[in-house]
Amino acid sequence: MKIFITSHFAEATNQQAIEKICLIIRRSGFEDFSFIRDVENFVSIPDSHELMQRAKEEIGKCDALLIEYDGPGHGCMI
Repeated sequence: MKIFITSHFAEATNQQAIEKICLIIRRSGFEDFSFIRDVENFVSIPDSHELMQRAKEEIGKCDALLIEYDGPGHGCMI
């Protein structure tokens, strides 16, 4: 089972937290996919339309969605 992990990225201040969530998913026997880590490489992509389209495609490849929510953020709004 592949799990899409969506989370807010706060200019590298929560990179460790995102990595920890991904590790927990893998240790639980699932495949993890973090858009921020796997596509953006922890760097924001300026073209938000292209970004949202790609995120939609990647969500479609996953079996479940895990939302790490600590307040409003553009990545979580998809």
